[in-house]
Amino acid sequence: MRFPVRGPSFQLAALALVVLSLSATGFLMARMLQAPEAATDSGAGGSPEPRPQASHLFLEWPHDASPDLVLLLSGEQHGYIQPCGCSKPQYGGLERRFNLLKSLIQGHGWHVVPLDLGDIAQHSGPQALLKYKYSMEALHQLNYQAVSVGMNEMTMPLLDALAQYTLNSPQSPRVLVSNLQDKETNFPDMIGSWKVVGGAGQEPKVGVVGVVASSVGGPAQKLDRDVLRFQPAQNALNDTLRDGKFLAQTDLLALLFQGSLEEAQACAKQFPQFRIILCLTKEEEPPANPTMVGNTMIINVGHKGRYVGLVGIYRTNKPGQPFDLYYQLMQVGPEYETAQGKDADNPILALLENYTQEVRRGNYLAHYPKTLHPVQRQFPKATYVGSEVCQKCHPSAYQVWKN
Repeated sequence: MRFPVRGPSFQLAALALVVLSLSATGFLMARMLQAPEAATDSGAGGSPEPRPQASHLFLEWPHDASPDLVLLLSGEQHGYIQPCGCSKPQYGGLERRFNLLKSLIQGHGWHVVPLDLGDIAQHSGPQALLKYKYSMEALHQLNYQAVSVGMNEMTMPLLDALAQYTLNSPQSPRVLVSNLQDKETNFPDMIGSWKVVGGAGQEPKVGVVGVVASSVGGPAQKLDRDVLRFQPAQNALNDTLRDGKFLAQTDLLALLFQGSLEEAQACAKQFPQFRIILCLTKEEEPPANPTMVGNTMIINVGHKGRYVGLVGIYRTNKPGQPFDLYYQLMQVGPEYETAQGKDADNPILALLENYTQEVRRGNYLAHYPKTLHPVQRQFPKATYVGSEVCQKCHPSAYQVWKN
């Protein structure tokens, strides 16, 4: 197994400091980011073209052969469907992910199969359901083959989340949770246990399984004990690995594991048949390299969709080790913005526009309660001083922010 090394008076004073610091933050960030902005933008103000051949990528992958199949792994998007654009650089977004995927397919000629761990939208609220719907439609456009579900989907609740997409949409991506009990009754035709992906021509056939670990399933069951009941993950995996119909279709096994790294490590020791495990990331930033347990590659991709992980699968024709796996963490950066004048080439932009229009029509601010910021509760007479106050001390940064 090989992979690159990459991975009173006081209160008034406090109030003034809080308000001024909040206002100044944007300008200070703009000042710090001035040079990178100039480096990444095109001279005419358009978006830079994708650069699939970046020199620091895929250094440890074989240069004399193409991978037989590439898995693109994502997860824990947490509702960040698009960077807000308030400062540069920012990372992530479904529009950019589409362009990144396109660059891999067209720039390298690879067949790429995308998979997602889940936790796609925020954990609750009507807008979260809307984000889940449009995110799943975007994943369909990106040809995602399988996704799992996490606490965020189950808090929506899960049936409401799935009804936003799976009832009226194609079975791609397929939602996988092998250890959810009575899913055929409670979620008919919505959730499966496994799916085989790849297999075109001489490509390896990858059996993808979804499972929810106890650290996620335990709290989830308290939300709705009637429908969110999970058998132990090891029991479900044992059943899957005894399923001759499943195993007969697969050359390699991958696991969408809704659990911690520690739980994933224990799972890899118990089930070494899975060569690839995608699990939850504790920190927002993911490690550059996978965690290895024997021949199993355990992968974290961080939060908010700022990164994706790529696994290159190469046939070896060696008995006992039929495939070598190579890993590359990729940042979904500004270089994957859609080029100016090319919006029609990116179907995700149309989806995002439809989402924006639906939010506007829904008039959510008028229909749902608002909550005060903690500073507003502590200092009810506080007012926003405006951006111009910061200009007095930070004129250069103000000009960068303004322009």
